[in-house]
Amino acid sequence: MSVATTEKAFSRARKSNAAEIKTVKGLLRLMTHGKILSGVSAAAVKSAVDNAVLPAEEIHRFIPKSTFAGKVRDDSLLSVEEADRLARLARLKAYAAEVFEDDEDADIGCMKLTRRLAGKSRWT
Repeated sequence: MSVATTEKAFSRARKSNAAEIKTVKGLLRLMTHGKILSGVSAAAVKSAVDNAVLPAEEIHRFIPKSTFAGKVRDDSLLSVEEADRLARLARLKAYAAEVFEDDEDADIGCMKLTRRLAGKSRWT
């Protein structure tokens, strides 16, 4: 595969992933196994942060702040490991919203700090 062909494939992956992400379900549609393997745009994940689907603090538990900012700035794709971690987080948030029947209650229930966890969030 030539360099030009590879770059076209990456460009298509970025464009297909660059849609606005406004819900956890929208993020889950972006984070399918095939799309994770082909590349998830950092800009699409940034859109989820901008639309309050995922707090930036949750993203930065899995991707360092400077790394994520650089990938957004350079319109890069997340690594398979980074995208997989975020997909797991999105699935957990979607499940919590289903259980609690309210996105706000799900966020409070999932991210609440407890003594039993020694001040750590359940996501760490």
